[in-house]
Amino acid sequence: NTQRLASMIFHNLRKAEAVPERNRLRGAYKHTWSRNYTLISAFLPIAEELNTANINYRVLKGVAVQLLTGILGARVVGDIDIVVPERDLERTVTVVERHGFRCSSRAACGFHSVGTFDAALDFNLGDRHIDLHVAERKEPRRLFRSMLSTPARYATVRETKIALPSAEALTLHACLHGYRSASQTDFIQALTDATILQPLTSRHELNQLARGTG
Repeated sequence: NTQRLASMIFHNLRKAEAVPERNRLRGAYKHTWSRNYTLISAFLPIAEELNTANINYRVLKGVAVQLLTGILGARVVGDIDIVVPERDLERTVTVVERHGFRCSSRAACGFHSVGTFDAALDFNLGDRHIDLHVAERKEPRRLFRSMLSTPARYATVRETKIALPSAEALTLHACLHGYRSASQTDFIQALTDATILQPLTSRHELNQLARGTG
């Protein structure tokens, strides 16, 4: 948990030059920023094509949190998570594979069984990973459907627009991951994500979304 939070600690203390271990924390931040930017850069041509094809998608979890808050190096991520409606699944897979990614397995996490066909598909290109989730087949279904039926927020990276859910939807999704805690770091990461999203989040809208999606 401490290693995972090192980049965020530096982000919070970046102006405090007298902090012990600051240089090591700065190194962790720069390393995280570089890895994240490489991953997002590989996704940009895919996002361009998804936008052009009018495919209804949202980027989720760590990448979405960073793009929405604008703090790219403060969150360790291993992949880009995308949710799409079932009707757009085949077209989305075609786009992702056209850019060199190959489906290696059904992704496993705390929300679905690996036996659930196409609930989540794991695509790899070298050390870059994309997890593709189907809203109608993957829990939390009602939250995913709400994300896709609500107008997207857009983050622009090198003139490419990337579709994101609202801060409230990302917060609720993070809290659900933290509550279920499929891995040791899920709980602390959920707290961190909810905290940095808080300035962008309406408590009233968050409560309404939680009630509406169960």
